[in-house]
Amino acid sequence: MMEFIQDNLEYPMAEKKANIQGTITMQFIVEKDGSLTDIKAIKSVEHGDNLVKEATRVIKMMPKWKPGMQDLHSVRVYKNVPFMFKLATPKP
Repeated sequence: MMEFIQDNLEYPMAEKKANIQGTITMQFIVEKDGSLTDIKAIKSVEHGDNLVKEATRVIKMMPKWKPGMQDLHSVRVYKNVPFMFKLATPKP
């Protein structure tokens, strides 16, 4: 999952220019069939609306997950995933 995120996440240009960075925590449900639904940010950063949009875009691109299991039955489960947006510091 982390490799998928690293390969597909793009830093929004507006936030990059405004030096907005931080960690966005996204929550979603892994359904019984492995699809991802009810995607939302449960932690964001000030003026980071495009960061949330980008994290949501990447989650929607993800392939199906393995569903949660309880007593040999597939069940819906909540998952929280942090998305770290950090700008590289220029070298002197």
